[in-house]
Amino acid sequence: MNETAVLLEPTFVRQLKFYLFISIECPSISTAIYVLYRFFRSYEIRSRLNNHSIIALLFTSCIAITTELPITLRFLKTGNVQPKSKGFCLFWIWYNFSLQSINLFLMAWLSIERHILIFHSNLIQTSNDQ
Repeated sequence: MNETAVLLEPTFVRQLKFYLFISIECPSISTAIYVLYRFFRSYEIRSRLNNHSIIALLFTSCIAITTELPITLRFLKTGNVQPKSKGFCLFWIWYNFSLQSINLFLMAWLSIERHILIFHSNLIQTSNDQ
């Protein structure tokens, strides 16, 4: 059985995506590292309940842009996956899906948490707050 895939995407489109992603990746990495640094440096920000989900979302997004995006950029530049193996492709698909799923879950949780903190703050008040 032949396991070669036919690329239906023109080279120009792939190159356009590559240059778009590469121009966004550097500022994205530096901004994510700076924001994480500010979060971890300030005890006041780090200790507040409403910032815990944001820190987790920033952390997983930072992992995605520093580990998964370079694989995508290499694919967009060369047109094939390096190394060329079925195992690596399966790992890449699983890794990308896992990171995106974690980010989506955290974003949904963050939305629900914000709603509860804003509109139903009486549900999470401790004895010290009352």
